[in-house]
Amino acid sequence: MKNSNRTRKAKYLLVICSLLMGASCEEHAPCTSEGDHTTVETQTFFDLNTPYAWVQNVDDNETTLNLIIQNQQDYEKYVGIREDTLRPVIDFESNILLAGRIIHPSCGFIENQNVTKKCDDYYYTVILANGACGAVVRINYFVITTKVSSEVKFDIQFEN
Repeated sequence: MKNSNRTRKAKYLLVICSLLMGASCEEHAPCTSEGDHTTVETQTFFDLNTPYAWVQNVDDNETTLNLIIQNQQDYEKYVGIREDTLRPVIDFESNILLAGRIIHPSCGFIENQNVTKKCDDYYYTVILANGACGAVVRINYFVITTKVSSEVKFDIQFEN
């Protein structure tokens, strides 16, 4: 009789454990390259195409360069702010500053920018439009976003 009760209890516990384990394991579909990106919340650093901020202390011969600024020291080193302008305050405990510069052979300006997430990847997309002059220009771009858990891929595009 005692063995029968033990066997019954063991079977009962086995069934309960199996049910609990099955309920706690969620099945996730694998992430594919198809589908939409999820927009990530951002904060305005300055208005687009601002003359008040620029990337500095970098190789001036680099046509395109991108920075992920994660602390105040790098912020002050790599982002120049016009003397008559207050430096925006960034909470680097919870945010990062994505910044960059592109040298373009004709006038251009930022038309749009956003940060998105797809699977575990983050993308900072900047859409640039061509201007109507022949001057070589440096176009700077900036956006503040929450700290991310993986690398940010920069996607700088020119629209005609």
